[in-house]
Amino acid sequence: MSITRKELAPQLLRNPLPFLEKNDMELLTYAGRPVDPHTVDWSSLNARSFPYVLRQRPGPNNALGRIKFMFPNKYQVYLHDTPSKHLFSKVRRAFSHGCIRVSRPLELAEILLAKNKGDWSRARLEALIATNKTKTVILEHPMPILIMYLTTMPKSEDGRESLQFRPDIYHRDGKVLKALDGPVVEKGAKLLSFH
Repeated sequence: MSITRKELAPQLLRNPLPFLEKNDMELLTYAGRPVDPHTVDWSSLNARSFPYVLRQRPGPNNALGRIKFMFPNKYQVYLHDTPSKHLFSKVRRAFSHGCIRVSRPLELAEILLAKNKGDWSRARLEALIATNKTKTVILEHPMPILIMYLTTMPKSEDGRESLQFRPDIYHRDGKVLKALDGPVVEKGAKLLSFH
């Protein structure tokens, strides 16, 4: 919703019908029903209280690419393909809104679907994608996903150990430092014994 209100709606409201056509987007109600953009009084709308959902149709220019990997999380974050393959050559690659681009999405799909019944070959995946229709596949054997956000990590170079620092693009270091500087709270500490 915030992407629509902050980024898409302002562009859309400047030139609605060409924007929707150029970006291959459709207009929906919050309940998911399609809205004919020709019937909308665009001059009565504003970006802050935009009453519609924008959905980009499947296809080669879809921002999420040809395949998206959904997993349970409260942030609506996905692993996904991208039509912007050139972004993988950049040193800093935080261009999205929190989702994670996958450089070889079909290879990942083959690995994840290997234990599913049926033919999940590369050819079958390509054929499904070529239909430009959304197809949801539930994994018979779910794969746990762990996402780590690190701004400092160990680095080993020429036999020397050091630290590597990265920008805190999500502004989380302050909260971590505050917690580390706060009082120690003991919660059921247990004795560990190593032999």
